[in-house]
Amino acid sequence: MIDILLQTSNIPYSIALTIVLFVIALDVILMVVGVGVMGAMDALHIDTEVNLQLSGFNQLANWACLNKVPFVVWLLLVLTGFGLTGLTLNFLSYKIMGFLPTVILTLPLAVIGCFYFTHVLGGTVSRLMPKQNSTAQCATSFVGMVGEITIGTARRGKPAEANFKDEHGQMHLVLVEPLTDSDSFTQEDKIVLIENQDGIWLCQELAEFMKP
Repeated sequence: MIDILLQTSNIPYSIALTIVLFVIALDVILMVVGVGVMGAMDALHIDTEVNLQLSGFNQLANWACLNKVPFVVWLLLVLTGFGLTGLTLNFLSYKIMGFLPTVILTLPLAVIGCFYFTHVLGGTVSRLMPKQNSTAQCATSFVGMVGEITIGTARRGKPAEANFKDEHGQMHLVLVEPLTDSDSFTQEDKIVLIENQDGIWLCQELAEFMKP
């Protein structure tokens, strides 16, 4: 099996799927120690949203779901579709005609296939993923929302990831820090969003917030 995947015709597609598996494995490891890949990127202030202004390209980007999911997730979908399409084409060619076609023949079809794969799955993934919000509207409308720490330990200067459900039932992901230096919140702690400062929410423990 390994020999087949390392054939010259399969190498680009094998590499693409290897990258996907590596990122997934890395995310699992980081979640065990308290931070996921997406959480780490947010903590480093890396913007994963792509803002496209050209109307024609914007339509293509919307069709390929580039503006519907975080860029890292979109890239993983593209790599997965690219790898699966290429390997499938080579497998069918080998079974039907008895040989593996060159990369030059399968590459254009794999590129088309990967974007169609992303188009089909991207919409579903975008509906299932919690939304990340950093707009000015969110800075006021989410004040008082009750959330739960999901990844990491929140301390002053060291945000953790939390999620909450808004009044419409939509899940959101945010980065939170305690309102005071003496507090810290761990996974599954219930918190209340108090104030948004540069994309980081200051929060208070729910039990403490509810005290008269």
